[in-house]
Amino acid sequence: MGNGNSSAITINLDRNNLLYFSDETVSGTIDLNIRQGKLKADEIYIILMGEIGYTTMPVFSHSNSGFLARSSVKPKYHHIPFYSAKVIIVRPVRQKKLIFDKLWYETITKVTKYLTIYPRVNLLQYPQYLLPTTFEKQNITFRTIMRIQYQKDITFKATFNKLGYVPGEIIQFILEMENPRRVLIKRIDLSMVQTCEIGRAAYSLPISRTILPKIRNLKGQQIRQKFSIEIPLVPIPPSYQFRGGIRKIAVVNICYMFQFTVKVEERCICYDVHIPIILGTEPNPDLSQQPTSNSISISYSSDIEPTMFSADDPPPSYDSVVQNIR
Repeated sequence: MGNGNSSAITINLDRNNLLYFSDETVSGTIDLNIRQGKLKADEIYIILMGEIGYTTMPVFSHSNSGFLARSSVKPKYHHIPFYSAKVIIVRPVRQKKLIFDKLWYETITKVTKYLTIYPRVNLLQYPQYLLPTTFEKQNITFRTIMRIQYQKDITFKATFNKLGYVPGEIIQFILEMENPRRVLIKRIDLSMVQTCEIGRAAYSLPISRTILPKIRNLKGQQIRQKFSIEIPLVPIPPSYQFRGGIRKIAVVNICYMFQFTVKVEERCICYDVHIPIILGTEPNPDLSQQPTSNSISISYSSDIEPTMFSADDPPPSYDSVVQNIR
């Protein structure tokens, strides 16, 4: 459709937010700008390509001399298409006369527009996650930063009203601990963690972390506190499993969990409790009916590096987090 920079194509979508769900319609306009000469657009079409992409870090070794060898680590990018659909906007005019003397300058002008598409995940299809659930661990074993393990006579118990949520909901749970030996409990951190497996790559992404209030330097034999956590009303990929591909098969698994980190005594002894949850896209909650007083607002950051927080770095205080409640 052109030669060099003599023409350009612009795709203008009907909305600025390029996030779509799997049953939505992508609509907009295509502008063809012919900058010079007289060119004929034989065909204009759109290809909607679904692609799974991930990065691995292979090690490449190369020899510097006959005796020395050095290794370098370079990222390797993987692109696995799993869907392709072509929609013709302008169809070519079929003629019996073929013009061969123009084929030498006929080229294809391309433009790419990247979209983010989330699948629909209806929590009503997972009724087991909509029931009250209790997690309990007795005689938990703690670990130090040197990976030395210590067993303490402490019972950890967390009761959730449910384990299936959508962004914007408030999660309610009751935390109970039995501490008959009166071990010093310095604090309890609560993290919302996203784990993702794509192809041969896997990572854990901490969405946010905060310190639970009223549990600081306690030695009581029994602890019982009720907490509320507000999930941010921002685009977050839902829990999902996918397997497919056109030429190669890729497996994608996105899931979420709450991680309680219990820190005791003065040697920074920790114990992590992982509680899996499911994050959906519907049904949308009635936010006006949800309790909002004293709720912990978990903020989501899409540019966090996919590495775990250090256990020695204190998270933001509870008071500073609560100030962000909408």
